[in-house]
Amino acid sequence: MKKLLFLLAAVFISSTASAQIVMSRSVYKQKKPYQANFYIKAGAGLDGGIGLNDKLDSYYYGSQLQAEIKSVNQFAYNISFGFDRTIGQHGAYWAVEVGGGSRGIAFDVKSAQMYKYGTGYVPLTDAKFTNDPNCTAFFIHLMPQIGWKFEISDNIKFDTHIGGFAGISLPINDIHAIEYINSTGARETTTLSYYGSYYWGDYDDTFDVGAQIGIGLWIDRFNIDLSYRQGFLDMLKGPDGIAYKVFLSLGYAIPLHK
Repeated sequence: MKKLLFLLAAVFISSTASAQIVMSRSVYKQKKPYQANFYIKAGAGLDGGIGLNDKLDSYYYGSQLQAEIKSVNQFAYNISFGFDRTIGQHGAYWAVEVGGGSRGIAFDVKSAQMYKYGTGYVPLTDAKFTNDPNCTAFFIHLMPQIGWKFEISDNIKFDTHIGGFAGISLPINDIHAIEYINSTGARETTTLSYYGSYYWGDYDDTFDVGAQIGIGLWIDRFNIDLSYRQGFLDMLKGPDGIAYKVFLSLGYAIPLHK
């Protein structure tokens, strides 16, 4: 009798353990973290430049303008369409984005002086660019990246990602003239020579490559993301300087799985 009871207990324990294994495998398969998404992101932030504080020399009909120029940040925007897919079962993923946005830099006149024959150099007061003082273009980009989504809960994930980008810029604004107050208190305008405009108003190369890094939060299908982008190629003819962008984006994903 005891042997029979021991045998029945062993069979019960064995069958229970097998059932638990089957259930756990079934649940595991249901929760397998496979994802593939199309998504769209749009954001705004700041465009800026590194290494673009320099001097500007312009000769125009016997007058020579010398000025110290400083770069300043300006409004930036970005929009992209992407596709991502998980790698393995622990949150890693790869993604590819295509889109566009701003790339450029704005300038202020830090100090300026004008040389005229017979009078020498005269400091200029309140010198500033007459037109929109920026060299900004619409930048079309392609960006592959890899990342990791850390699961906080079933519908909330913390996202970190890094990638590279390559792109090309469309035509930009040019800087043509500087306005200032002369020694008599009157406001005058001097046109920049071709050299001066060429020096500050054109891209060195419309093509750029660089890197981007960011952090974000996914709440179900919605995303908020903060990213930093750094170009590697000189942006303007003349001064050696590269472009960067900091922007905050909002996104929405369309899952390709149930």
